[in-house]
Amino acid sequence: MQAAFAQDNAVEHTWLPGAARWPLLVLVVFLLLVVGRWEIIDSPPYYDFALGLFTEANFLVDSDFDYYRLAHAEATGNDGGPRVYLISVLPTLLALVMKAAPSTRSVLVVSHLASLACGSVLLVTLFRMLAPLAGGAAAAAAVAILASTPMFSTQLDMLGIDLPMTTAAVLAMLLASHRRLVLASLAATAAFAMKPSGLIATAALVAYDACLIVVLLQQAGWRARVVWSTCAATAWTCGLLVAQLLVYQWSNLNERLQELAVGKGFVSAVLALCPDQVLMFLFAVGATAVSCGASVWQRLRRSDGGRPVASSLATQRGLLLIAAWLVVVATIGAIVFYVGVYSVRYLLLGLPFLYAILALTVLRWMDARALATLALGAVAFNLANWNGYFFPAVNEYRRHCSVLERSHEYLADHRSNIDAMRELEAKYPKDAIVAGFPFPYYLSYPRLGYVARPLHGYSINPFAGSAFLQAARLFDDLPAQLTFIRVDNPNYESGAVRVPPPTDGDSVLYDDRQASPLVVYRRKLPTTNGDSQARTNWLLNELWLGSPRDASDLARLLLRARWLGAYRPALAIELVRRSGVKDKLAARLLVGDLLLAVGQPREAVDVLAAAAQEAPADAQIHLRMGDAWQALGDLRQARRAFEQAATLDPSSAAPLSRLGMLSLQARDFGEAVDRFRQALALDPLEPTTHNALGVALAHRGDWQSARLEFARACELDPTLREAQQNLTKADQMLRGAAPASGS
Repeated sequence: MQAAFAQDNAVEHTWLPGAARWPLLVLVVFLLLVVGRWEIIDSPPYYDFALGLFTEANFLVDSDFDYYRLAHAEATGNDGGPRVYLISVLPTLLALVMKAAPSTRSVLVVSHLASLACGSVLLVTLFRMLAPLAGGAAAAAAVAILASTPMFSTQLDMLGIDLPMTTAAVLAMLLASHRRLVLASLAATAAFAMKPSGLIATAALVAYDACLIVVLLQQAGWRARVVWSTCAATAWTCGLLVAQLLVYQWSNLNERLQELAVGKGFVSAVLALCPDQVLMFLFAVGATAVSCGASVWQRLRRSDGGRPVASSLATQRGLLLIAAWLVVVATIGAIVFYVGVYSVRYLLLGLPFLYAILALTVLRWMDARALATLALGAVAFNLANWNGYFFPAVNEYRRHCSVLERSHEYLADHRSNIDAMRELEAKYPKDAIVAGFPFPYYLSYPRLGYVARPLHGYSINPFAGSAFLQAARLFDDLPAQLTFIRVDNPNYESGAVRVPPPTDGDSVLYDDRQASPLVVYRRKLPTTNGDSQARTNWLLNELWLGSPRDASDLARLLLRARWLGAYRPALAIELVRRSGVKDKLAARLLVGDLLLAVGQPREAVDVLAAAAQEAPADAQIHLRMGDAWQALGDLRQARRAFEQAATLDPSSAAPLSRLGMLSLQARDFGEAVDRFRQALALDPLEPTTHNALGVALAHRGDWQSARLEFARACELDPTLREAQQNLTKADQMLRGAAPASGS
């Protein structure tokens, strides 16, 4: 069996004899890519990678590699939470380069060279994997078509994490095809260490190993040493997969994906934007079906009446075909069913395997002339479509990376972003800038390469770059004029404020005049004559209230009011009043919260009572009523409201936790413990409830149990100061220090 595999693998050596030739081929491909992509060799990272990978690396450098803060205290606009990128080793590697390199430009050059090197290794690895199974000509054709595919060639430009992940995944399959199963599992783990979705490669490898065990059992029997060594390697890979799933669960990527799931459906988007890949996928499905059918028929014809005979080479093709399809289907399935949003680069992991499928099922059967004609035609088409010429137009969010990365058409947007940022830095560095993602990050962090020094302004999104404040801070500063950056992307559409379009009275500072333009312009705010109310009114009406379309969108308006309420609750109440939706149920609930925030619980009770008359079965209204009564000091009414909320929504932990706090306040510690435990049974991840349960237990003298609750609260929320203080008190008590009670 092993001799047969060795004989089949020898086919590859007729193409490039000697192991030393492979590094040489990688070097040649690398130099060709460097020459071909020289124009972007020192270009800054584009969009998502600027907000993600580069911002994380920048944080590590500034914090002197403080991973605790990175894991718990740092949140960027692109991540939706701090632990998403902590799984990846790439921010650390990039931070080390930033630390050692003499300039930002050198960091960018090194990063681009690393990306092109990954692409070179991927292409050569794919060729080396396919050559012995499909023939050198078919392997070369598949690699050439893949390399010129607009989406793949665009990812060579990107300073991101998808290409290194995909390279490691392809390397894992090459090692598996050479029966280096332990090394293959380590390469698949490296794919996961680049990006969490790399665990797809490990899962596919487990399936590959399982199929290999079945084949070996049929051909060598269960007593064979190769069967047991393969089983051991498979168990090792399964262990690595479990470890990856645990790390994935530890991260907050689930929360990030749930946020993304509100986006557009993936299937309709991919059909509209990347028809070439859809056609390739459908063609691969048909080719695989025909190839498998023909293979079964051929095996049956060649059988001698007993068990069908299959060559070792055919077995290797079948195993690789299974693994390749698992990667492709898992990649697409994860995006369709789990992520629920469209981004073309998410397809990159499956792309080399899709072309491997075509090489194994179609290209290897073609004669030299037909194969050359097909390959040259496909490469010519891809090059003609380099800038998306044959793709359907992007009709929504034309300036967002999720769709522009399908081809080199992204460069028009990227170059414009660079030019606009550098124009601002050169001519208007002291302007008060109002912008949404990605521009606050471009302007805040010089290590990203867009500017040489931080510019300051206000972000319209929840997170902001270090030099940008939340837009609500405009009410503190009330500048005489604002410089707006306006473009159509989803981050602007969902921003906390509206960026108004330029008018005739504005000074346009930059306009790239594209079909969907990026415009930078100045607007003077109304003069105050010593009274700030004029500018306050303008900011409320023009930015937060926005256009009539915005004002009619209740969900958007209330979202803006919540963001404003975090800084200026009184102004948020005024915003709801001006909008004309204050009598809507959702608006009443929000106003009730805001009135509590500004210390007006009596007014909150009145607003919430009106809401309760409209929706008496709404548990949230009664929960808020309880908060208002508690703020007024009427604990009897508060308890009645919380109990009503608990009755109306038995699945909610909040009313039970509130009742526990009332019992704690009344020093009924036994009742408080029962209530908090009931709440945690429904919501075990609420840190404040764990802390409150610890306080109740401490008052009962059970410091050992209290310490466990305080520690759990700190684990869930390391920024919860009360829990940290209580944990210290518990440690003091358990060490025999002076008595202390929780707070």
